[in-house]
Amino acid sequence: MMRFAFMIYFMNALELASTQIKCGMPAYPVRESDDNLNRIIGGWEVRPHSLPWQLYVLLGYKAGIAACGGTIIQLKPGNSTNLALTAAHCLVDQSTLKQLKPANVTVIAGAHNIAILSERTHKIYSVKSIAIHQNFKNSGVHDIALVILQSPILFSTRTQPICLPDGDEIPKRKCWVAGWGYTSSIELRVTGDSYPVLLMTSTPTIFYGNETHFAENFRKYIFLAGSENGGAYRGDSGGPLFCKMNNVYVQYGIVSVRSRSHPPGSISLGNMTDINFGKYGVKINWICDAENGYALKGSLYTGRSSEERQIDLASTTVGQLAQPFVNSNRNVYMDCYFTSYSTVQHLFEHDLTAIGTVFAHRRDVLACLRNASRRNFYSTIAVYEQNRKVTMINYVPRKNSNNVLLLISCHAKLTVDNQQGDIRPSIMNGYNLGKRGVDSMDARI
Repeated sequence: MMRFAFMIYFMNALELASTQIKCGMPAYPVRESDDNLNRIIGGWEVRPHSLPWQLYVLLGYKAGIAACGGTIIQLKPGNSTNLALTAAHCLVDQSTLKQLKPANVTVIAGAHNIAILSERTHKIYSVKSIAIHQNFKNSGVHDIALVILQSPILFSTRTQPICLPDGDEIPKRKCWVAGWGYTSSIELRVTGDSYPVLLMTSTPTIFYGNETHFAENFRKYIFLAGSENGGAYRGDSGGPLFCKMNNVYVQYGIVSVRSRSHPPGSISLGNMTDINFGKYGVKINWICDAENGYALKGSLYTGRSSEERQIDLASTTVGQLAQPFVNSNRNVYMDCYFTSYSTVQHLFEHDLTAIGTVFAHRRDVLACLRNASRRNFYSTIAVYEQNRKVTMINYVPRKNSNNVLLLISCHAKLTVDNQQGDIRPSIMNGYNLGKRGVDSMDARI
C-alpha cells in the first residue's frame, strides 16, 4: 500500500508591491473550519471562489496527464498579473528528469469544480516560460517555481493574488492548505481520481519557544503543519500553505507531497528543506509516521548561533523529534545528516533502534569502511562493533560509484538472496522498503 507524506516549503523574500487590488482579501468569506469535522485527506469543501488565488495546473508528462496546485501572485502594481507560484518538482517529468516545456503546462484560474469544463468562471492560460529555483536539484530543497503566463490574469472577485510574507512575520498557529488532490489512499487506489471540488483543511502550527524573538532567530522554534486527520495528499503539490495575518491571508509555504511505502511500527526521519530566498533561509527537520505517512513533528531551523557551535545539533534534533516515541520499540530510519554513533546510541538507550546512512568522511568511521576505490562493485563489508552494539556495513552499488554506508542498531540480515536476483544485502533492501531510501525520498510523484 502506498502512503503519502507532505512537506511544506517556507518562503519569504518575494515582496508584494502595493497594488490597486488588495492581496489576500477575498470577496467571498472563507470557511475556515467545518462543523462536520470532515477532514485534503478528508477536507471540507471551500466556499466557491473564496480562495481566488488558487490555481489548477495541468501537466503533460511523457507518461500521461497529471495536475498540481498553484497560486496567483503579483510583484508589480496593477489590476492583473502573469505570475503563478507552484512546486518545482511539478514541472519536472520524472520519467525523463527534464523540465517540462511551457507548451506542456496549462493553468486554470477561477475554478471551483474542475469536473465541470463548462464552468463559466474557468479561465485557461497558456504558459510563456517557466523559472525553476536555480538551486533546485530534483530533491527536497528549493522546491519552488514561477510560471510566467502568455496573457495576464485580470483581477476580479474570482481571481486575485494572495499576499506573501514579510521577512519578520510570524506564521499563526492555525493555517490551512487547499487543493483538488486525493482525499484518501483508498480513493487513490480504487478510483484514481482526485476530488472535483476545491477542498481545504486546517494545519495547526506549533512553536516551542518565545515567539517575540521569532523574527530575529527562527532556529529556536519547532514547526508542525498537519494533523492526525487532516493534511495534503497527492495532487495537492504546488498549492499554498496560508495563514490569516491581521485579517489578510498570507502564503507561507508550498505543499510538496511525497509518495512512499513503509512497514508498520516504523518512523521516518528526514531533512526537509533549506530555502534561502532572502533575509532568512529556513530548514525544517521533520519526523513522520511510517505507517500512515503523516508528519508528526518538525523542527524549524535556519542556522547556528554562536552559542550553539559546540552542540551536536543533529543528535539534539533527533532527540527532540523522537521524544514522543521513546520506549516504543520502534525503528527510526535516518539520512546521513542525522546518523552518528551518538545519535544511534541515544535512541538505543530509549528503546528505539535505528538504521541510517552515514557520511563516509566522518572521522569516527573505521578506516576499512571509508574507501571503496579498490573494491569490487556489488560487494559488502560488515563490521560489528561490540562496545557500541552497532553494525556498520559498506556496500559498493556499482563500478565507479560512491559506496553506501549504513549504521544499524537493530537485528539485520546481511545475506544476499541471489535466487531472487538481489545484488544488495537484505538489510539494504529492508532499508529501502522502510524508508524508500533516504537518498531517494524526494522522488517526485
